[in-house]
Amino acid sequence: MADLGYYVRHPASSTTGAASWFDDDRPLGAGRFQIIYGSNALHLLRENPLRTLGAHPGSLNGIWRTTATGTTGATPSSVQWGRAPGDGVLLVDWGVHHVTRVGDTASWPRLRCDFRWAPEDGGDTLGAVLVVVPVSSWAGSTVPIVLPTSSEYYDATTYTGSTSYADASLTVALTDTLLAPMHTAPAAGYPPVEPDEQGERFAFRALLGFYNTSDQNAVGRRGSALGLSLFLE
Repeated sequence: MADLGYYVRHPASSTTGAASWFDDDRPLGAGRFQIIYGSNALHLLRENPLRTLGAHPGSLNGIWRTTATGTTGATPSSVQWGRAPGDGVLLVDWGVHHVTRVGDTASWPRLRCDFRWAPEDGGDTLGAVLVVVPVSSWAGSTVPIVLPTSSEYYDATTYTGSTSYADASLTVALTDTLLAPMHTAPAAGYPPVEPDEQGERFAFRALLGFYNTSDQNAVGRRGSALGLSLFLE
């Protein structure tokens, strides 16, 4: 079955008008109409689990704390997660999110974070790390209890050599290892409804951290990361 990659709107096939296959609001004969319906159904099935999870304005010239490890390589241990907000770091706790498999492929979607960033000094290195932790409920803290170090659990990138704003993306392919199962069963009403419906939900927690090797809270040595967006694709 074809998936055109977008939803095609069509009026009833009996409406008089042009018969272009994929133009919006163009009526078609019953046979071709069914093909479009099938494509729309498959497209919605695939798109349903995919959604924006959160947005954050970021930080303008507020990133200047260096790495916790003293090296420029970006890993979860590089970020100073224990710093208070505004203390030279940009830390975003995206919270806990439930996820479902993608339509007919039965695969898990991919987690992606987009933003734009730039250092004030081209000799400084900015680093960003997106970490995924398998949890089923809110942990109640802005710092995770355990920061994974496996390459399966995070994505990271660095930026140096320029002061111009650049687009950046971090992606983590969700897997069974990164998702915490949570068995759920709705409470019975009155009178009780049979059969008792039960099921499994899967959840993860996402955290994003930045650093700047400048380590100087001074004009011309800070960094920015703006327009943060987290979504499933």
